[in-house]
Amino acid sequence: MIEIFAAVLSSSGINYEVLTLMAIKNELNDPHNVLENWDSNSIDPCSWRMITCNLDGSVSVLGMPSQNLSGTLSPWVGNLTNLQSMLLQNNAISDQIATAIGSIEKLQTLDLSNNNFSGFFERRILCRENFQTDR
Repeated sequence: MIEIFAAVLSSSGINYEVLTLMAIKNELNDPHNVLENWDSNSIDPCSWRMITCNLDGSVSVLGMPSQNLSGTLSPWVGNLTNLQSMLLQNNAISDQIATAIGSIEKLQTLDLSNNNFSGFFERRILCRENFQTDR
């Protein structure tokens, strides 16, 4: 059986989701090294802690609740186009809510509660069918 993965690779074999996740990691302070296995040389983030992938190999869940993370949420998060759930509750992440979240059309669950975000969600996010937020 041949498995087909939808991970988007550049002509040089770089996975764009890996680049995006590394940008997210670089904006966060991780005192307990929960993101230590996130590797910029990897071509597949599906085995990384806090990441869940669809059957097609694309990132569908970014789940980092209660990990004592601080810093900011990279605007690169909008490049995770197949993301369905983002769970960042109970951390100390701050700054403006990344407007790039609004470009993730498949996002259905977003929990940013108990952080230090400021700003507002775009109306088009909150009006999506089946969208849930606990911010």
